[in-house]
Amino acid sequence: LNPVLSQLVPIKYPAFLSLYLTSCECHWMPAELGMEKDAVALNASEHKFLSRFYNSYMFRIRDFSSEILLNIYRQITNPECRQYILRQAFENAAITHAMTDFKEIFTPNALIIDGVNISQAQWNVDRPIFIARSRLIRELTPNLPNFEAVTTGLENTSDFLEQLLYMYGYTNWTMMITPIYQLMKSNPNAAGLHKLCRSLLRDMQNQLSFITSFMKDVFEENPQVMTVDFIVRVCDNFKKMHNFEVMLAVTCPEHQETMLLVKYYMAKFLTDCGIDHTFPSVNIPSESYWFAKLVEELQPKVSHEAGLGGNGGSLGW
Repeated sequence: LNPVLSQLVPIKYPAFLSLYLTSCECHWMPAELGMEKDAVALNASEHKFLSRFYNSYMFRIRDFSSEILLNIYRQITNPECRQYILRQAFENAAITHAMTDFKEIFTPNALIIDGVNISQAQWNVDRPIFIARSRLIRELTPNLPNFEAVTTGLENTSDFLEQLLYMYGYTNWTMMITPIYQLMKSNPNAAGLHKLCRSLLRDMQNQLSFITSFMKDVFEENPQVMTVDFIVRVCDNFKKMHNFEVMLAVTCPEHQETMLLVKYYMAKFLTDCGIDHTFPSVNIPSESYWFAKLVEELQPKVSHEAGLGGNGGSLGW
């Protein structure tokens, strides 16, 4: 029997197909990380950031659950977009597996040094901030978990796009910058942890490229959505989210630069989506150049030419 070749033609958005292929090429599995080698004597500060990183991730997957991703798949009907969304589900599954290993190796919620429960002490500091920002994102994205929600009509389209901005731009990206940065900086010699962070950053960058490209295309096709009220509301809410990151930075005097780093990437996200934001211009702090360089290195290479894939391959006919 001849194999059946399924092709997505005509391709309306080649960038999404390219992103899917590039993501496939970046395939990784948790067993490759080797985090077991990092489970050695760590000081209290290093343990603190292990705990904060793990709790941040748990809030991320709770607020951006697989059910929400499935509902986004339901509402975005373009086949190329849907193909990448399915790939995102795999990316999320891989990191969930890796975080299960992380929990078993480092026991981030039960770290005790000299009789002091470091995990509980850090959770007592972070808990009100984590809960408050989770409550805000749930208030701002009521329709994403609602399988009865529709996108027909200007108001529904506007609501859907706005809620995607919060979920992808904050919960799935800038909210995770601080814990990833802190974990990497506080554990410079932990090769397995750095591989985990790089894998997470790369997958998040893939997903970021997806949503920024999607937003640009949809705003171009639906210019009536981009009203002054829409822009002001989105910017005000991102500033509220940034305030939470400032609170978290204040509790970690060794990493104060994260508040500027998050503001920089929030502003960049809105710019990349085509939104004329009101964030004041900020530069990446000099002590964070290494992180910005890493983020840039992990950005996916996406082709916008019809019929071409990304690094992961090509389609021809």
